[in-house]
Amino acid sequence: SPDTDLSLREEALILHYLLKADRTPVLHEQISFKELPEGANYQPVFYNRVLKGLIALYTADRAKLTLSALSLGGEKTDQADMSFLFQALPRLPLWLVFWQGDDEFPPEGNIIFDRSISHYLDTEAITEICQNLGRRLTQ
Repeated sequence: SPDTDLSLREEALILHYLLKADRTPVLHEQISFKELPEGANYQPVFYNRVLKGLIALYTADRAKLTLSALSLGGEKTDQADMSFLFQALPRLPLWLVFWQGDDEFPPEGNIIFDRSISHYLDTEAITEICQNLGRRLTQ
């Protein structure tokens, strides 16, 4: 919408998406960041830039995370202990999932993608769109 205030980064992400989009349908096959092209090499950076803050928010204040996710258009899903589906852009679903942890394992979180995502964004742009979601959720 022309009335939406977008940052320069957000505008660049949308342009990147439009330039790369090849109309591949959503494949309904979920993958993790590690399964993206070069994702395994970039996983530690993705964890520190995106997941670490989201896991901290999940651990500290689940109610706030839920309110933030719902206010951004996230839909609750039944994956993991807490999860939300975001339609970041057309044909670009993102699942934000969290596990509580227990005595043996700490709380954990992840962002899951549809296998078709690489037809719309490269791995660096995927990281950026996830960082943007994380910023918006933690504000």
